[in-house]
Amino acid sequence: MARVLVESPPFPMAIVADVLTGCGVAIEARGTEETGADVVGLLGWQPVVAADFARYPALKVIACCGVGFDQVDLAQARRQGVWVCNVPDYCVEEMADTTIALLLALVRGIIVLDRSVRAGQWDDHAAG
Repeated sequence: MARVLVESPPFPMAIVADVLTGCGVAIEARGTEETGADVVGLLGWQPVVAADFARYPALKVIACCGVGFDQVDLAQARRQGVWVCNVPDYCVEEMADTTIALLLALVRGIIVLDRSVRAGQWDDHAAG
């Protein structure tokens, strides 16, 4: 039976199994040294390099769980006809919130003022 290797954690295997039910694949946690001609899919954040393509000659899909896929050797994937996908809208709201929070911290001088207080000072003009 074909296998899909999943980085676990962060993904609960039961959720992945529910999604892939009826696809005719076995779902297993991805380790570091497994090999197999029966591995058809990889799911997670770990790098996928040329050696991985050699270890998994039947590989058909690499699902990257973040917005990017720069951890995948795309040239090798293209040569072997492996489909690489990502989640382009992963954490969009969280990143927007964080960006606004960091901009406010910069404008208000929060980090400089915090460092001043932690140094035992109370300099309300430290952010200057």
